[in-house]
Order: sequence, then structure tokens, then C-alpha cells
Amino acid sequence: MIFLNNIEEKHKKYLVLGFFALLLIIGLSLYKDYGLSWDEPISHVNGQVSLSYVSKGDPELLSYSERYYGTIFEMPFAWAQQVFNITTPQKVFFLRHIGTFLLFVVGVFFFYLLCLKRFKSEWLALLGSTFLVLSPRIFADAFYNSKDIPVMVFFIVAIYTLERFLKDPSIKNVLWHSFATALIIATRIPGIFVLLLTAVMVTLHLVILPEVRIKWKKMLTLLGVYVIATVLLTILFWPFLWQHPLAHFGEAFADMSKFSRQLGMQVLYLGDFLVASKLPWHYIPTWILVTTPFLYLLLFFVGIGAVIKRFSRNFVDSFRQYWPDISVLGWLLGPLFAVIILHSVLYDGWRHLYFVYPSIIYLAMVGIEWIIEFAKRYTDRVKKVLRAGVGAIVVVQILVVLIFMIKSHPYQNVYFNFLAGGMEQARKNFDLDYWGLSFREGLEYIATHDSDKMIPVYFAGGSLDNTLILAPEVASRFEVLSQADIARAKYVLSNYRWQQYDQLPHQLGVFSVKVRGESILSVFKVR
Repeated sequence: MIFLNNIEEKHKKYLVLGFFALLLIIGLSLYKDYGLSWDEPISHVNGQVSLSYVSKGDPELLSYSERYYGTIFEMPFAWAQQVFNITTPQKVFFLRHIGTFLLFVVGVFFFYLLCLKRFKSEWLALLGSTFLVLSPRIFADAFYNSKDIPVMVFFIVAIYTLERFLKDPSIKNVLWHSFATALIIATRIPGIFVLLLTAVMVTLHLVILPEVRIKWKKMLTLLGVYVIATVLLTILFWPFLWQHPLAHFGEAFADMSKFSRQLGMQVLYLGDFLVASKLPWHYIPTWILVTTPFLYLLLFFVGIGAVIKRFSRNFVDSFRQYWPDISVLGWLLGPLFAVIILHSVLYDGWRHLYFVYPSIIYLAMVGIEWIIEFAKRYTDRVKKVLRAGVGAIVVVQILVVLIFMIKSHPYQNVYFNFLAGGMEQARKNFDLDYWGLSFREGLEYIATHDSDKMIPVYFAGGSLDNTLILAPEVASRFEVLSQADIARAKYVLSNYRWQQYDQLPHQLGVFSVKVRGESILSVFKVR
């Protein structure tokens, strides 16, 4: 993308518009392809319960088992379902898929703006946005993960509004930052980290920069406005807090900090089943290392080195010019250290921390920026060779990732890089399709190849709601059995989570969903 430097300004705008138009077209073409993720049915109900409380005063929310989840992103789906009279489950979840993806596009756009503001380069901003989109697990989750993707998007927006506020302290900018922060907290409680990050960045500006220090009264006043506005907007966006906001927030914080419902969950990690509440400190770093495209990681470490080198030479001058890099480092390291130190309950890979992923891509762009600056020390010929080399490597990595995403569609969510030791080794060491998306394809295979009017099935490692994503006439043909009734099952479908039915006789298998040669779901005909 280095060729962008030689393109006229108006043509650059067309290229950027083309990028986002293409992204929208791709999303609109693919959103019906994905299966039903484990959490979608309950997230759908969460939105309905909250909307009922908001529109009718229904008190069910106050005693509802999932009342501690923020529903600012879930309620619009429930509202749209009512307004457009969407009654079939499949259409409900298709609506959720396209809606979640559209929010992801908003996040990519704000990430583009964030990078453009920092690097003053359209091509670096566009390359960063491309890396974010061509991150297989993030791209797949962008259709069905209405918990972690909205948090990631709102974090991007919050970091962007933070940087606007610090560059131009004003009531307007601080209120926009409050709005973005409240969206995060009203989606997931760890969003309160943005409050801390904002306070730290304001403090650093006051301590390090004399030109900011002389305006300390204004800065502290705006910081106070930010906190108050964030609190008020969080209450507004989170219906559960409308009554007894302090008490209810305390309950939600206590529940989410321990997450007792999943304390005993078994997690496959490095070949062993561990308890979710007792994972080793390296769980999250390892997942990041094996699921992020390798070049992105390499450039990320170059970027980290560049930041350390710059700030170790002259901290004050570097802070004046590159302080956004410090806020992004905080965005990444703060949550990582927090989950390690607090021994947070984690499972399903590292999806709970997907909101830090854009900071990794941002720092990868810092790495490319440093390589470009490094090349300037040499002759024009050497500069051209270095730039061409970096450009070629970037293009190759993009093509490798893109080919995987196309060939594995719609199962980009099981991507591992070569550090995992190949797909066969990854299958032994980590959970693969923990969302259960592949059950849809297994059920569609059975419906196509079995003429019985009613087909009893059992899902090993999957949600009982998997048929909801099927066309109504197909879903009605399945009788979904609980484990107590498994003896009546004609078919057993297993995504091998917790290695359930891993030892079923091979000859019983009639169908498999495979990615890179490894089965992520198998259908067994047991009678």
C-alpha cells in the first residue's frame, strides 16, 4: 500500500470509500452463512427482557438471572424484531448477524480515524484497518459475537475520543468521550478501565507538559465533568441501574469480577483440561501468540521496541509528540495485567479480551512507521529495496490470511498461525469451535440425507438451541435430546469440546466439517 503516497488526495478518498464499501458488500453477502453461537439465544432474551422493562415497566429484569449483563447493544435488536414483526428464529438471528457486523464496520472506521490522526498517513491508516479486518477470528466473531465485538468497537471509539479530548480540551470533546466510555461500561463492566486510563493520561499531560500544566484548572474541571457525565450516561444506558444505581452496580461488579457461574468450567489448554478459575498467567499471552497472524505479531514487537527506544532517549519530547502511543500501550497492558493479577475467570480462548486486539494492530503500524524511518538513513536505492521488501512481505501475509479466510469460510473462528504447530497439534492443545457454529452444517447435512419426518439428535458439546438458525421447515424435523435421553438419538453431533465422543467408532461417522484437514465437527449415526 506504499503506492498510496503517490496518489492524488481526491483519489485517496475514493480508495478509502471503496475499502469501506467493499467491506459492507462482503458483510451483506456473508451474514447468512454463519451458524448459531452458544451465547446468541441468551443474549437475544437479555435484550427482550430489558426492552420490556424500558417500554412497559416489566419488573422481570430486576430478578432475571442474567440481569447483570449490559444490554445497550441487545435492546435495539429486540426493538427491531417488534417493529418489523420478525417472528421466525432464523430471521431473528440473521438480523443479529448483520447488525453486529455493521457495528464492526463502524469500529473499523473509527480505527482508521485513530490511525490517521496518529500517523498522518492514509496508507498506514488503511493498512491498519485491513489488518483488523483480515484477522480471521475477529472477522468471524464480527457476525455473531454480540458481547465481545461491541466492547471492542466501543473501546476503539473511546480511545479516539480520548485523543481528541486531550488534543483539544473542550466540553464538546469531553462529553463525546463520556458517551463512548458509558457505552463500554453499559455493555461490560471492565469498561471502567477507560475511566482510569483517562485519569492517568490527563495526569501525565499535567505533570509532563508545561503548556498543559498552566491550564490545570480547566483540565481538572473537564475531568470532573467527564466522570459525572460518564456516570449519568452509564445509568441511562443500563436499565438495571435505573433503580438503586449504586447498589445494583455493586452487585453487577461483584458478580462479573468472580463470574461464579463458570468457575468450574473445564478449559483445554496446552493439552490439559484446567479449571477456568485456575488458569496459568500465560493463558492469554499464549492465545494471542497462536491466533494472531505472524507478521502482525512481528510488526507489533517492532512497534513496542520503537516506543521503548523513543521514550528512553528523551521522555518529555517523545511524550509531546507520541503520547497517543502511551495511551494505546495502556489500553493493551492494563487489561492484560489486570486479568493475570486478579486471576480472572477465562474460557473460550481470549475472546473476553478481544477489546485490546486493535491496540496490537495499532502498535504494528508503529512498527512499520519505525521501519520506514529507519530506511531513511540509507541511500535512495537501499530505501527502495527496504520499502519494496516490507511491502512484499505485507502483501504475502495478507494473501495467506485472505486465502485461509476464503477456504475456511464460515469457520475463520478456528484460525491458528504456525506457532500452534499446525491444525492437528492445535486440536490437541486448544478448544476449536467452542462457539458451536459448525452444528448448523451438520444438521443441514442430516436434513438433506435423512428422509425421516422426525429425527432425534443429541449435541455433544453444543447448545440445545442449535436448530434455531435453520429454516423453520428444516428445524421442525429435529427432536433435540438432553443427555438423559441420549439412548433415543439417531445421530450424535460433536464439536469435540471437552473431547466428548472423541472415541466413537470411526465407522459410525457419516459427515465431518473440516478446517485445514482437521475435523471441528463430526456427525455420528448411532442407530
